[in-house]
Amino acid sequence: MRPPRKPLRSTVIIVEDDPSVLGSLKFALEVGGWDVRAHATPEALLQAGALPKRSCLVVDYRLPGMNGLDLVRRLRAAGARLPAVLMTTSNRALQGEAARAGVPILEKPIELDQLQRTLRAMLGSKSLAAAA
Repeated sequence: MRPPRKPLRSTVIIVEDDPSVLGSLKFALEVGGWDVRAHATPEALLQAGALPKRSCLVVDYRLPGMNGLDLVRRLRAAGARLPAVLMTTSNRALQGEAARAGVPILEKPIELDQLQRTLRAMLGSKSLAAAA
């Protein structure tokens, strides 16, 4: 008899150029039960290879080289269909642009509870982190 299959853990991919914010988010999400991959630049993510199937992108808007929304667009153009959330202090123009791209915005400073609720909603209830 086979043991019951464990649900797949979801992976949160963070792209944030501020080392203290990146480290804090990574630590908090890992403690919350998520698998986390952290990248300081869009290029680092683009060079990292295949993205996990059950993953979500949490990306800062202001990044070196390209903004976070352009990174999401580039990934989608390459076939990645992962959900994404944008971290920023926004204005109406950016809110409209993000809405048209289907990318919700979380205002900085990020509230961890709100981020985790957003991730659970985007990834569904099958995530092990949803029970955390």
